[in-house]
Amino acid sequence: MSATHTDILRFIRSVKEKQATGALSDRQLLETFRSQHSEASFTALVQRHGAMVFGVCQRLLRHTQDAEDAFQATFLALARQADSIRRQEALGSWLHGVAYRIAEKMKRTAARRSARERCITPLPCGNAMDDITWRELRSVLDEELQKMPEKYSTPLVLC
Repeated sequence: MSATHTDILRFIRSVKEKQATGALSDRQLLETFRSQHSEASFTALVQRHGAMVFGVCQRLLRHTQDAEDAFQATFLALARQADSIRRQEALGSWLHGVAYRIAEKMKRTAARRSARERCITPLPCGNAMDDITWRELRSVLDEELQKMPEKYSTPLVLC
């Protein structure tokens, strides 16, 4: 069979799987994902529960990027822990709880990091007169370098 025929058959199978997964319950989708590692089943679960999970993450976290990270971590947890979910018919509740705990943990971590960053004392600022003096000195140095012949100024510029 040529590559195009194989691609067409693969596409038809994926369309068929997608249509079939729409009619399945969460328990059936999860079981199909666990037993066959079905990408279509996992995709259907993400599509079915994604808005709810993202909403939980977004309400708890300030930044959209943090909510997206928590969203991804929630579905990564689902992929890793699919075998250990006891009440598969209550997958929505399980995902809600996982999303909430992950977002809360991210929120606490960010708060701790922010507190540590506030405790760090900024580097002492230099003396304002020293800054002015160095600026003037550099300006004079640049003018003098322009006046010098190139064979003498080049080594100084490189330094």
